Amino acid sequence: LAGIERAEEKLAVMVHTATFDETLNTISEQLDSYATSAKLIQESEQLRMILQAILALLNHLNGSSIEEKVVGGFCTSQLEEVCSAQLPDGSSLLQTLTAFIRDRAPYASDAADLVEPLSSTAK
Repeated sequence: LAGIERAEEKLAVMVHTATFDETLNTISEQLDSYATSAKLIQESEQLRMILQAILALLNHLNGSSIEEKVVGGFCTSQLEEVCSAQLPDGSSLLQTLTAFIRDRAPYASDAADLVEPLSSTAK
């Protein structure tokens, strides 16, 4: 190997060539998964209703009326923190939201179907 000119570079090219198709397929699968998840999120009326309910509950917790809309939005990275927020009665925002959907918006319960495809994309 010492006598081969630019042996290191040639070996690197050979390794890249050998793994290129597999890497391309992996990236294509990931992009397809992202595209599918983005479409699910954009088109999900149920998810939109759930997020609107979260905002309404946050505004209610802040003591504001629906017209005031003190909390105009939140980052999705804050969703776990927001949903685990404790309410004055000791329950979490997520528990209250779950009860709200069960009792007053059962049509939004289909949003559970989004969990699997979105979870696999998040990996």
